[in-house]
Amino acid sequence: MYPATARLPRLVGRGRALEALLVADDPDCPRAELYGYVERATADAALDDEVDAIASRLARFVARPTSPRSRDGPRPQWFTAC
Repeated sequence: MYPATARLPRLVGRGRALEALLVADDPDCPRAELYGYVERATADAALDDEVDAIASRLARFVARPTSPRSRDGPRPQWFTAC
């Protein structure tokens, strides 16, 4: 397993990795999103709505059995077909 500092140059480039490691400044939100440190930046006022939207999408996810044996047996209570 590699430490994060070994992977960082591959993820963001050598220059950005050196800047992050040597300067040790926390980037502002737009820069962190640009560099790929975060998936998305959300304003404080919109954070609750963003979390609720993601939670709703995750709640709609339906886990489907993958093995033939589990398809033949009884389905768990949490299983719902689309």
